[in-house]
Amino acid sequence: MATHLAPAPAVLPPPPSFITEQVAEIPVDQIDRSPTNPRQSFDERSLEELKASIMANGLVHPIVVRPHPDDSTRFQLVAGERRWLASKRGARETIPAIVREFTDEQALIVQIIENDQRTNLNPLEQGSGFRSLMQLKPTYYTVEEIAARTGLSHRDVLYRLRVLELIEPARQLLAAERLPFRHAVEIARLQPARQQEALSVCFRGVTADTVLESQYHTVSINLADLRAWITRNCFLDLSHAPFDIFAHDLAPGVGPCTTCPKRSGANPVLFSEITPNSETCSDPACFKSKASALVEIQVASLAQQGQTAVRISDSFRVGAPEEKEDVLYRGQYRAVERDSCEFVQPGVHSEDSPHTGKSIYVCLEADCPVHSGASRYASPEDARKQKERPPDQKAERQFRTLLLEEVRKKLGKVARKDDINLIARTFFAHMAHQDRVALFKLYKWDAIKSPGKHGAKHVDYLQLAGRHLASMGSAELMQFLVLGSLISDLAIPASNPGESLSAKSALAETAKRHGIDLTDVRKRIGQQTRKPKRRAK
Repeated sequence: MATHLAPAPAVLPPPPSFITEQVAEIPVDQIDRSPTNPRQSFDERSLEELKASIMANGLVHPIVVRPHPDDSTRFQLVAGERRWLASKRGARETIPAIVREFTDEQALIVQIIENDQRTNLNPLEQGSGFRSLMQLKPTYYTVEEIAARTGLSHRDVLYRLRVLELIEPARQLLAAERLPFRHAVEIARLQPARQQEALSVCFRGVTADTVLESQYHTVSINLADLRAWITRNCFLDLSHAPFDIFAHDLAPGVGPCTTCPKRSGANPVLFSEITPNSETCSDPACFKSKASALVEIQVASLAQQGQTAVRISDSFRVGAPEEKEDVLYRGQYRAVERDSCEFVQPGVHSEDSPHTGKSIYVCLEADCPVHSGASRYASPEDARKQKERPPDQKAERQFRTLLLEEVRKKLGKVARKDDINLIARTFFAHMAHQDRVALFKLYKWDAIKSPGKHGAKHVDYLQLAGRHLASMGSAELMQFLVLGSLISDLAIPASNPGESLSAKSALAETAKRHGIDLTDVRKRIGQQTRKPKRRAK
C-alpha cells in the first residue's frame, strides 16, 4: 500500500479541494470515522444517488485522511465522509485518498470548512463544531476568531452556539427543517419548560413527533408574533423588578441579577431583537423565587413589629394550578384605610402581583359595620384610575362599534362578490398550514416560492391564494368556502393511522347530502390500488 505522507504544516493547511498531493488507493475498511466530525446526519436519498454515481463513474474528488492517532495500522477520516459511506455501500474495496499529518485542531477546522463548501451542515452541527474548537483552545478560538475563519458574522456564530441549548424535540424539528432557524434561536434563549410552551405555540399544540410524521407541517406563527409572545410571557423587565437586582443573598444559592448570564444585558448581541431597550430576565422561575423571598422578608418584618400580615393578590381566583391556599385573591378582602375599623390588618402583595412585597391595609370581616357595603373588587386607587382613563379610548371603541353597525345595515340579503371574497381570504388566513397546502393541491395551484425578508425563499400562501380568489366569481367563492370547511377531514391523526372517516364527519355528511355514495368511492379506490403497475420498457 503506497501512501504519501506530507510533513506537518506549521500553519493551517488549505482546504482539501485545492490539495495537489499524490493520491493513494486505501482499503475502505482500514478507515475509521472521525469522532470530531460535526456532521451527524446524512440524507439517505443523497447517499444513494452518490453511490450510484461512484459505481458508474468512479470517485472524482479523493477523500482526506490522517494516520489514526491511536492505531498506526489504520487511518482516520478528515474530510469526505459522504464519499466514504457511499463507497462502502457500493462495495468498493479501496478509495482514492490523500494522507496528511493533521493535528486534532487542524482536522477539526478542515472538517468544518470542507463540509460548508460541499453539502451545508445544519445549524446544530455547525454549532457543535464551533463549540468543539472553543473547548480545544478556549483562549484562541473565540467567537470573533471563528467568525473570521468561517465568513459568518459575530451574531451568526453566537446563534449557532445558542441553538445547542434547545430541548430535544426542538433540535429534531430544526434538524428536519420544520422549525425555522430564527424561530429556533428565539426559543433557545428560554428555559427548558418555556421552550416546550413556545414549541406548542409554534405548532398549535401538535407534538414534535406528529409534526415530523407529516410531510408538510411547519410553524403556524411568524417570527414577529413569536417574539411578541416570548416578550409577554417569558421575559421579565428587571428595571421594574420589586427586589434589589444587586442583592447577593435575597434567595438561597442565587446571586445578583447584574452578573447573571440569563440577563439580556449579559449578551446584548444575542438578545437585541427581543429586548432592545431594557434589561430583562429570561428565567421566570428565578425571578419568582426572588420576588417570593421579598414577600417573606416583608411578612417577617411586620411580625417583628407585632403585626400579623396576610398575603394578598391582585388577581381573581380562577382555580389555576399555581394559585396558593395561603394567598387571598380579589373578592376575598377589601383594601381599606389604616385604623378605619377594628378588623384592619396589613396585607402583603404576593409574588404574582405588580406590587410584590408592598403592604396595604385590608379588612377580611364579612359583617364589618364600617366596610360591609364596600366593594371587594375595587380599591380606592382602582376607582381613581378608572375616572382618569383617557376619553379617546372610549370614543375610539364607540366609533368602531358604530361603524360595524352601519356596515350591518348596508349588507343585503344576498352577499356581494367582494364580501364573499373578504370572507374567503379571512377564512384562509385562519387555516392551519397543512390545510392551506391541501387546498392548493386540491385546486392544483402552484406553490411558488418568493424571497423573504431575510433572504431565504418561502411560499407566501396568503398572497398567492388572494390572487386566485380575486379571479373567482361568487359561486366559485362559495364552493371554495365549502371545500375549505371540509379540508381538515383529510388529515389522519398520527396517533391513529388506521382511522376510517367517521360517518358523522363534515366531509361524509356533505357527500351524502349531495348524493355521493361513499361505498362506491371506497370501491373505486380499491380498484385503483389493485391495478398492476406498467413495467418500464
